[in-house]
Amino acid sequence: GRRLVSGKANQFPLSNEAKRARAPGDERKEPRLLLHPALDDPARHLAFDAEEGMIRPFASASGRKSRRGAVSIDVYALLRDGLVRARKARQKLIRKEIAVARGLAQTLDEIGPNARLEQMLVESLSMLRDYMADDAPYAGMARHMIRPVLEELTG
Repeated sequence: GRRLVSGKANQFPLSNEAKRARAPGDERKEPRLLLHPALDDPARHLAFDAEEGMIRPFASASGRKSRRGAVSIDVYALLRDGLVRARKARQKLIRKEIAVARGLAQTLDEIGPNARLEQMLVESLSMLRDYMADDAPYAGMARHMIRPVLEELTG
């Protein structure tokens, strides 16, 4: 039988083929249908389910879904089983570290200054920031999960 193959390979769809970049540096002007990690903010095009490892096109308040997000999910095969499981595992680690950081912050609020606990909180917040680094796996998902927590804990 036929085997379904998913993934980017050499696909790079544009909404207007006539505007394909011809020279290095012209990529910024292309009407891309795929997210470009250096040129696009994934949070504007992708939404993450913080429990199930799933990903979907970002929808605006009016319900309009990101076309670039939808095409990227399809072409990059972001819903394939292995990726979903890996994202889910990463989410688990991030949720655990968020719980540690919140617990430390709450304990410090209750008992007052404590150098050892403060150092542990600094380390926990540093680990959360590491999850969001550009070169970290699933950094877009991590930012989606962690940014509100950092605002909550660091003001």
